[in-house]
Amino acid sequence: MKLAGEVISKRMKLNKIALSNPTWANHNQMFNDMGFQIYQYRYYNEKEVKLDLKGLIQDIESLPDDTVVLLQPCGHNPTGIDPTTEEWDEILKVFLRRPKLFPFFDTA
Repeated sequence: MKLAGEVISKRMKLNKIALSNPTWANHNQMFNDMGFQIYQYRYYNEKEVKLDLKGLIQDIESLPDDTVVLLQPCGHNPTGIDPTTEEWDEILKVFLRRPKLFPFFDTA
């Protein structure tokens, strides 16, 4: 993650990142230390114990252009909740509508 963050900031000149809420405990500190402006997007619906797809899509849709969106495709830390194939299709549509967002996958 550290190396990827350095490449994104220094080579790609991107300094905004959106992290899921919640996310792996080290993500916020790591990207903050690298000088990223951090945004959060909803991820977990605690009441229903499932992905908050509607909130996730709304929040990603509202991000400013040139924002990196960190996504955990499997083994989401800390929730363990992963999008289904159908939910990934809906998430993909956001990036097709918003081509100036940069999806970045943290695959454990």
